Amino acid sequence: MFNKEISNGVTLGSECTAKILFSLHPERSLQVALLKDVVNPVGVAEASAKFSHREGLVGDTGRFAIIAANRIMSLDHISVAANSALFREIGRKARYRSQTSDTGTSNDGKGQASGQKEWRGIALDTVFAAAGSLNETTVLKEYGFKGKDLDTTNSNSVVVALCYDSSQAEMEEYLEIVGGTLTPFSYFKRKRTDIEIKDLIKAFKLSPQEVDANNHKLMEMAVINRVATKFVT
Repeated sequence: MFNKEISNGVTLGSECTAKILFSLHPERSLQVALLKDVVNPVGVAEASAKFSHREGLVGDTGRFAIIAANRIMSLDHISVAANSALFREIGRKARYRSQTSDTGTSNDGKGQASGQKEWRGIALDTVFAAAGSLNETTVLKEYGFKGKDLDTTNSNSVVVALCYDSSQAEMEEYLEIVGGTLTPFSYFKRKRTDIEIKDLIKAFKLSPQEVDANNHKLMEMAVINRVATKFVT
């Protein structure tokens, strides 16, 4: 189904769905879909957190999330964030293995030492990695609809659904939960409003030389550069 590669590791299934593969993590994959008119995204975010815990998949956590599409520049933006999240996952598990080995602390079966802060999961960590800020609370609220106050009776949003390591059937089941209508990825290349551009400048600390409402590629590459170097110290 996914048979049109548009960039390294990113293959289209349709004009609204894509699959991202990772050369450094060949056992992992990420299916994404763009949907408009999603009602109550706050509720969808909560349902996403519960979806992996359904019967038969206990302990299979954190593979599903939504992200506000107006804050995403392209599928490559998502791909870079996902790669970053996967590297962070590897590092986190290695630290916990080392910690439990050194201290004899018990492990909860998720690569997480008992007593440690519960990990948000790979999908929400991708949401976090895709943002400009390092403030988790702000990012998960503004990008991931976590804890956000919305008029849920009148909040039609455009979102990207993230589905890690999923079969086609599982992705379709999740998209039923998300709701809305599939919409083309060309949405990312639309001309941004002045308010959207101001938000991008603030979120990713873009310079005047990196901002041009008529040059999407310029802004896209600037944002991707920030995302790629976000956790570099």
